[in-house]
Amino acid sequence: MFEAVKGQDVVVRMLEHEITRNRLPQALLFHGPEGCGKFLTALELVRVLKCTGSKSASCNCRSCYIIRNLLSKDLFILSKAEMSNTFSFWRMYGVRDENLSFFISDLRRLLISRADEPQYRTSCEALEELIRVREEVLANYDKIMDLMGNLTRVSTGRVIGIDRIREVQRFLSIRSDDGGYRSVIIDGAEHMNEEASNAFLKISEDTPPSGMIILTSVQPLLIKETIRSRCRSYRFVRLNEEVIQRISLDKFRYASNGRGRDRSGYEAADKYLRKIMDVRHEPYRLVETVEEIVANEQEIEFLDYLKDLLRVGATALSDINMARVEELEALYKNIAFLKNAILYSHINPQIAIFDFILNNYRKILHYINIVSYGER
Repeated sequence: MFEAVKGQDVVVRMLEHEITRNRLPQALLFHGPEGCGKFLTALELVRVLKCTGSKSASCNCRSCYIIRNLLSKDLFILSKAEMSNTFSFWRMYGVRDENLSFFISDLRRLLISRADEPQYRTSCEALEELIRVREEVLANYDKIMDLMGNLTRVSTGRVIGIDRIREVQRFLSIRSDDGGYRSVIIDGAEHMNEEASNAFLKISEDTPPSGMIILTSVQPLLIKETIRSRCRSYRFVRLNEEVIQRISLDKFRYASNGRGRDRSGYEAADKYLRKIMDVRHEPYRLVETVEEIVANEQEIEFLDYLKDLLRVGATALSDINMARVEELEALYKNIAFLKNAILYSHINPQIAIFDFILNNYRKILHYINIVSYGER
């Protein structure tokens, strides 16, 4: 029924059980660490309740499509949640076609969270224009990433005031066109001020039968106790390292299209890297592999792929420290220097790549092994 929310199986089973038995409450509180799937689960719950098709995770009926892309007139989202971690994953691992709807959904969620902050108005308008046409999103990927970086900086206006809660009240008072649910997601509910909290209490008492409110929170104890007592609480657990690594590898590593990690030539780059790992004690065969990379004009793809794998390996490290950070920074800078030198300085790429691998082999191998084999 639900789109797989990895690591939160208990919550998903509880919600499916309550939907099946028609016992779903009208006010729910999803609480847990940032980046553990609270908002995604809330959105999936709304999608299932509004679905006009099979209700399965793969359903792509019109209702499911507009819910996933935050375009439904029967869904009101009020957000002040921190999203820097969410977008660090998109920036680090990229976007491929089959994940595009989730990427667009996160971008719209970001726009919603900044809509009432004047200092972000210009950036919000520019981002809205870039994602207006789904088919052009990947073509605008670099511009979108720049705007996203600006909008995910620490916000000074992360307070939900009474005016925004009154908008929730007006929304719930209007009947759905199809007679079904009208849902509200308050993302970052701990940011309601005193006036807003008091107004919300009134709304929670008078929510119409066709209305549902889902609160998400990283710090639920900051939410007024009388509000928490009116909501059924669902605790989301922190995703462990194994789950994060599995999500990263499953979703991003072997993609063949899209942007970010999904650039063409990465499958070949992966093949070259595995050859290099296999001939670690035979320098002459290492030379042959580097010659093959250069002969096929795939030096840049190989270096980009290597840098991305280093990032994945660093994310999965359990012993990250300042020495590791400095080591990674040096490797990144060396790869960037190599790319520029190959592209603009007409150096011999075969000698340059061979020298880089030979001098940094053990360091590179450490991070690559983490990604490929889970070694530490």
